[in-house]
Amino acid sequence: MAQKKYLQAKLTQFLREDRIQLWKPPYTDENKEVNLALKDLAKKYSDKLECCENEVEKVIEEIRCKAIERGTGNETYKTTGIATIEVFLPPRLRKDRKSLLETRLHITGKELRSKAVRDGFRRHRSPSTREQKIVGFGPFWAPPRGLIE
Repeated sequence: MAQKKYLQAKLTQFLREDRIQLWKPPYTDENKEVNLALKDLAKKYSDKLECCENEVEKVIEEIRCKAIERGTGNETYKTTGIATIEVFLPPRLRKDRKSLLETRLHITGKELRSKAVRDGFRRHRSPSTREQKIVGFGPFWAPPRGLIE
């Protein structure tokens, strides 16, 4: 598992350095299917990493699929105004740790916690909204003072 994460991190780094966008041609066609150029890319990076070409190809394909999924989510948000948020559940609920929650982004933290309980996180024996806390990771927009509860 650690080796796969290392490989994924190195490949992501190489892709950024080479300014390769896997979700665009020549790596992805109009139907969001993989193209043969991905095999050439896997060969190049497997030589660079001295690693199995098939393993590198699998990891690059995973990265490509995640990029396409993110792009699809961005397009959905642009047209509908509804975003998909990844919600990580507490360690005691490791079985189904990550869940997806669709919501508009201009809601309060209290509304977000209530929505999480309403939309099925209760099945994970989630605490009441008073016991929940929201922790943000990565860059995110901070609303003006007075809008956060």
